Amino acid sequence: MTSWGLNPKATFDWSRWTLVSVCILAVCVNLGTALVSLSEALLLLAFLGQLWCDGPHKTLNWLCQAPKVVWLIGAAISWFALTIIWTEAATLSDALIVLYGHARLAWIVIALYLVATPKRAWVVLQWVMAGQTLVLMLSWLLWLGLPLPWTTTLYPPESGVAFTSTLEQPVMSTLLTVLLWGFRERLLKDCLPRRFGKFLLYSCMLAAIANVFFVLTGRTGYLVMMVFLSFALVKALSRRARPLIILLPALAVFLLFQFSDRFHHRLMEVRNDVIQYKQGTFDSSNSQGLRLDNWRVSVQGIEQRPWLGHGVGSFAKVYETLQGHENRTVRDPHQQYLFWWVEGGLVAFALLLGIFGALVRDSRYLSPDAKWSLICTTAIAATMSLANCPIFGIGMGEFFFGIMAALLGMTPAPTSFPKPGAAQKLNV
Repeated sequence: MTSWGLNPKATFDWSRWTLVSVCILAVCVNLGTALVSLSEALLLLAFLGQLWCDGPHKTLNWLCQAPKVVWLIGAAISWFALTIIWTEAATLSDALIVLYGHARLAWIVIALYLVATPKRAWVVLQWVMAGQTLVLMLSWLLWLGLPLPWTTTLYPPESGVAFTSTLEQPVMSTLLTVLLWGFRERLLKDCLPRRFGKFLLYSCMLAAIANVFFVLTGRTGYLVMMVFLSFALVKALSRRARPLIILLPALAVFLLFQFSDRFHHRLMEVRNDVIQYKQGTFDSSNSQGLRLDNWRVSVQGIEQRPWLGHGVGSFAKVYETLQGHENRTVRDPHQQYLFWWVEGGLVAFALLLGIFGALVRDSRYLSPDAKWSLICTTAIAATMSLANCPIFGIGMGEFFFGIMAALLGMTPAPTSFPKPGAAQKLNV
């Protein structure tokens, strides 16, 4: 399209650059926040350039037929921007910083617009898997004692954390298993060698699962990996065998509790932290106590202004006013649902649920492998939101957003998502 006077060759060349920019983000999300910020700058430049190449007519046409989640994301960002009118944040700057955190959801829209075709979306997903597979290999090498000077020094090598944190890396490894399992047939057909393809694929999945449960120490990682295993069982088992879905995860937890020292230790820490908090003993190193304190403040803040919330950027002030125990500025309560409700009221809470629901609904128009992967990824994001704010902080959010955008792009064209009221599904 040459709406702005650009020749087709120039438009095509820019389109190739946009794919490169999305793939750079797909790799950088595995490697720490500094590279994520740089890749986002490149992605934004590519997006603005693509808008210029496409012209207003094509862009508006894409918006009119975009998946519903795009519109809900726009509504959520607009609502938080509106709450600046009544925000209780200490300064306008504080409110704008938090607004930017909420607005990170826009990266789904930007990446989805640039992905454009299922072929390009598949390329992006392959780069996501390649990047996280590299991190998985480095994690095992660190655990084995091999010195890797370019990895993070924030954690001891035996913890297996290569670039991010004990919270993010196990969740990222879980999302890797989601993609490997969901697209296993396509990977075996198109990407892996015929002779050793199955061995490599299933070895990588087993290595990721074992890494989460026996090397890494993130309790959120244990939880979301259980979510993945439950979804995988639903997909793998026949209808008659599906009652085992209830028993097998419970059996897995029991066995891990008995045979994984790290799993056992981290679960006992939860019990001890909760007991200390109930006894009124507060320790800044008590992660569960900190969360319980944040959640107590959040519930009290919601009771004060349940409908419209306190305004974007207000949680720090609410936490201080309601006498939270931490002696520092607390920007979020380590719980995505409570965070949105405190700052944006019931409206924001409903929009968050709507975004998760729209992702599941939009998955109906995808290919079967992409549909299952998007539903599982959304379930993991929703589960992680019960104890963290994955779509607020840099790094983890972009990992989710890049995967979600690529999965949503696994349709014949962006216009494949029917307008509201369309009766039939598309054949992919």
